[in-house]
Amino acid sequence: MQDAAKKGRQARGFKLPQTVMTGKDKECALYLIKKGCQYKDIAVLFKVTNTTIGRLALSNGIKRRSA
Repeated sequence: MQDAAKKGRQARGFKLPQTVMTGKDKECALYLIKKGCQYKDIAVLFKVTNTTIGRLALSNGIKRRSA
């Protein structure tokens, strides 16, 4: 595995078969998050879990809960 990764022969991102959301989908989901839509509604729209939407938001610096 390390040899394959070193030589650039390992799939990443959209080349992985389990990738569900495209870049365009992510942009759209982020727009909806910023508009204040609930994660569960966005998740149903893109056929992913609300955890996936939450992680997408966090990775883009969007936090819903104040500590």
